[in-house]
Amino acid sequence: GKDLSVSATGRSAPYKVEGLEDLDYFVFAFKDIDGDGDLTPGDYFGYYGYPNALKGVRPPAKGIDIQMQVVRSQQSLPAPFGP
Repeated sequence: GKDLSVSATGRSAPYKVEGLEDLDYFVFAFKDIDGDGDLTPGDYFGYYGYPNALKGVRPPAKGIDIQMQVVRSQQSLPAPFGP
């Protein structure tokens, strides 16, 4: 996997991931509201395809928007991200 950190305020944050191999990728994101470095209740979480099934993407993909929702509890996270 490849991690990318985006620092932005507001309702959207543009991003670009470079140097990827020609493979399928799953794109997910979270906003760490409490700053603890973990995905915990109160943080925001989403993935490409949310709220439905994960969708794979292959470079050079564009327009990969991720809707995010507040995490209510660890049990509210969909598989494979939840318990």
